[in-house]
Amino acid sequence: MSLRNKTFLILGSTLILLLVTMYGAFNHIFLQSSNEMERNDVKQNITRINRALQSELRKLDTVAFDWANWDATYDFMETRSQDSLENLADDYFVNLQLNFMLFLDSRGMIVYATGFDLDEEAKKPIPKGLSTHLGPDSPFLSAEADSVNGLLTLASDTAMVAARPILPPGEDGSPRGTLVVGRYLGSSDLATWSASTLVPIQKYSYSDFHYPEDLTPVTVDGQKGYVSVVNNSTISGISVLADLYGEPAAVLEFDQARPIQQMGAETFHRMTLIMLIIALPFSIFMIFFMEKTILSRVSRLSQSFEKVESRKDVFKRLEKEGVKDELSSLTGNINQMLNQLEESQQNMMITQNLLDLVVHLDPEGRFSYISPSHKAVLGHDPHDLLGVSAFDLVHPSDRAKVVESFSQFAHTQTIERQEFRYRHIKGHYLWLESIANPLYDEHDNITGILVSSRDITARKEMEEQMRRLSLYDTLTGLYNRTYFEQEMRRLQNGRSAPIGIIICDVDGLKLFNDSMGHSVGDDLLRSAAEVIKSCFREEDMVARIGGDEFAVLLPHSTPETLETACHRIREAISRYNEESPGLHLSISIGHAIGDGGTNITELFKEADNNMYREKLHRSRSARSATVQILMKALQARDYVTEGHADRLQNLVGQLAQTLELPKHKISDIRLFAQFHDIGKVGIPDRLLFKKAPLNEEERQEMKRHCEIGHRIALSAPDLVPIADWILKHHEWWDGNGYPFGLKELEIPLECRILAIADAYDAMTSQRPYRDALSHKEAAEELRKYSGSQFDPNLVEPFLDIVEQQLKEANQNRDNDIA
Repeated sequence: MSLRNKTFLILGSTLILLLVTMYGAFNHIFLQSSNEMERNDVKQNITRINRALQSELRKLDTVAFDWANWDATYDFMETRSQDSLENLADDYFVNLQLNFMLFLDSRGMIVYATGFDLDEEAKKPIPKGLSTHLGPDSPFLSAEADSVNGLLTLASDTAMVAARPILPPGEDGSPRGTLVVGRYLGSSDLATWSASTLVPIQKYSYSDFHYPEDLTPVTVDGQKGYVSVVNNSTISGISVLADLYGEPAAVLEFDQARPIQQMGAETFHRMTLIMLIIALPFSIFMIFFMEKTILSRVSRLSQSFEKVESRKDVFKRLEKEGVKDELSSLTGNINQMLNQLEESQQNMMITQNLLDLVVHLDPEGRFSYISPSHKAVLGHDPHDLLGVSAFDLVHPSDRAKVVESFSQFAHTQTIERQEFRYRHIKGHYLWLESIANPLYDEHDNITGILVSSRDITARKEMEEQMRRLSLYDTLTGLYNRTYFEQEMRRLQNGRSAPIGIIICDVDGLKLFNDSMGHSVGDDLLRSAAEVIKSCFREEDMVARIGGDEFAVLLPHSTPETLETACHRIREAISRYNEESPGLHLSISIGHAIGDGGTNITELFKEADNNMYREKLHRSRSARSATVQILMKALQARDYVTEGHADRLQNLVGQLAQTLELPKHKISDIRLFAQFHDIGKVGIPDRLLFKKAPLNEEERQEMKRHCEIGHRIALSAPDLVPIADWILKHHEWWDGNGYPFGLKELEIPLECRILAIADAYDAMTSQRPYRDALSHKEAAEELRKYSGSQFDPNLVEPFLDIVEQQLKEANQNRDNDIA
């Protein structure tokens, strides 16, 4: 997009933004202000209505006051003789506009009451519902201390009421009761108020009134009210009237015209039109002014610059105009830059094709020229290094080699490559590869040396990484077998005799890999490496020479030194197991020592044999300990509990005794009950604790626990007799079990016994996802699946045993209570 188009776009966008802003401002000023004035007008009408209501209530209060202080009223309350009320004629009700009058005693009960229909001008019974407001808790009784007036919701309508205490003449003495007068809030009142406010007023029962959706709440003289816009020409005011209890009693609604809002809208539209009329010629003027004073000149300057750029001619200069301003200064600055570019063009031709870092050294090795690339690569400003010796920045370890090479080159003039470290301006060193060429004068004398260098730091780091990979074990960080064998060959010369070798082998690694996964096995190897490494100095030769084997080379050793080293390893293993109970670490250790005449390979075999001798000696106890650790790990995951194992051993033992199995079989089946789920130590927690049903893939993974448990049992001598049962303990009587789909008598008896006992204990035990079943419910489930999941010949004997145990337990509890 051209600068001219961009300028026009900015001007247009600015104008539109200005118009939108002014539109919003006018909208706020006129429309919002007119709406506020309109709401205030409605609030004033609500105020007038409320005050008219209060005026009527004050009138009623005055009537109540006059009658309450009348001597005849007091006499009536004293004598209860209606002769005292002989002046209470119908014309009183008409003149005072009353619908009812009540005389209450001090308990709020009616002494005398009469009602009056103002339309028929005849006495009527008091209004229905009025009696519900009488009694000891009547709000009228507070009139004994002061007047009470307000609205009251009756069965047929809303009434205005006022109450005053009936006092003796002179108002001295105790009240003899309360006088209550009232009048319905009727159409005549609404007509009077409508005439005073010039708006038609409608009255509704609070329960029957339906509020419009668009309401603005207002509060007028402590009364709740609302303003609602009906349409563009009408607005509604709503006043909610509260009764003597402070609860809503009635709703007064009125509609009024909206001249203020209409006037504001018309004014807003006029102002908008005026803005558009003013903005159009102003925009045309601004575009013409920008074109004349700026855009056309910028366009000519751009065209002139494009001519220079297209011809690639730095000797061409831009044309300057007579006007002195920022554009003229810009033209001058560009011409000055072209002058500088012309001056540096020759220098650029020298260096633009040079590769990497280029320096010119004088015969003494000082910099006389430095390429600009030094700034980017080494951080040094070329001007700061002129006259400085090139050898000052070489790494101290490489400096002698570089100085010697420079001296030889000055005499032999032979081109050779050098690799050395050079100091960066930030203090660290980069690896450089350099090649030198001599420079001669007309007499073939060397006037200097041209050195071209490149940064090979990344290559050197890669070489170091490859070297490390070839010497170190990636899992543990120790030396690998390749480097260990190199060291063995190096020490074979006899100068390091006597030589000691320690061989360490991690016990039970395969068991951890098979049961808990290779990641756990890797953690165990890393822990073993850290434990062994911690027992030796940093410079000692400690290596991982096999999957679970580690070796240590100790030159200039003695038998006592080796024994002490092995003791340190064993103590470190004990500390590790105490501090890290998660994975039990067991390591078999063997060592050997030889003098200068001993073949080091034979020495290694001797240490290895000693290690295997110890491993054979402790293998049974080590594997058994490992299995116990795995079982504890399974219990720590809260999948099985000690109580479950104990109950299960008791149940299968009882059933085995009932079936008259041999004692050794009973012992084996109790062991089977304890370890049958050992394979679940290799199942992820996300499956063991998943509350939702498992999908097909997850079910297949869960089924692997039988095979994992089988492998664990085969590796532990104590569990070998029950390994086959662990593998088959999920087979079903009808052949729908796993892993082999065995059926009926193909399934070992011990597996069939465990299946029933395990299912019963699981059903009658509390689980996070369900409540425990009763014995009766669990027995029904066993009988339901008898012949499909369970051996039908064992279900009933098992239930007889359980019921007998429950019966004995109940008898023991009864005896304890007695």
